[in-house]
This record gives sequence, C-alpha cells and structure tokens, in this order.
Amino acid sequence: MTPSKQQSAAQCTQGTSYGFAKDLMWVDKGCRADFQVCYLAGNCWKTNVSSWKYKFFTQVLDGVSCIYSMKVVKQISAADCQLGSTFGFIANNVWVDKGCRADFEICYL
Repeated sequence: MTPSKQQSAAQCTQGTSYGFAKDLMWVDKGCRADFQVCYLAGNCWKTNVSSWKYKFFTQVLDGVSCIYSMKVVKQISAADCQLGSTFGFIANNVWVDKGCRADFEICYL
C-alpha cells in the first residue's frame, strides 16, 4: 500500500498516518491520498487431515508454494483441534497432533 497521489496537506507516513494489517487498510491524522494496493490472490480447498492414535502427522501439499491460512470446517475427533497447538501449517506443509481430526479449509498461493 503506497500513496500514488497525495490529496492532503497533512503528511502521509506509513505506520503513522496510514497502513494495513491482514485485510484492513486504515488512514489517520488527516492523511488523504489515492493509494496503490498490491495483493496476492490465492486459492482455498477443503480436505481431511487426521492424527491417528494421537500421533503427529504432517503432509506436504504438492503444487502449493505457501499456505497462508488453515481453519477447521468440521471437527471429527473428540480431541480438541486448536490452531498452533494441535494443528497448523508452515510453508507448504500441514500438520496435526494429539488426536485432532477434522475437515479443514486450507488457503494457499
């Protein structure tokens, strides 16, 4: 996110008078401008990943360069499924542990 044409006398400084976080853009302190916003669109799909007998399981997703989100769509196990604790992702790998079994929505680039 960068100002392409400033329209205010007030300074537009990234992090102070404008910025972004995840899917939110904001302006403050009198900054007014036309902004150029660049983003990457990804794909999402639903799949089942299971931790059988409470063991750690990891799976590489072929054709995926980078996963940016993973959420439970339908929990199947009685064991808890919590992001970062019993399931998660890094780069193009998903993992489950401690009995978590669920249908997940995985979004990636």
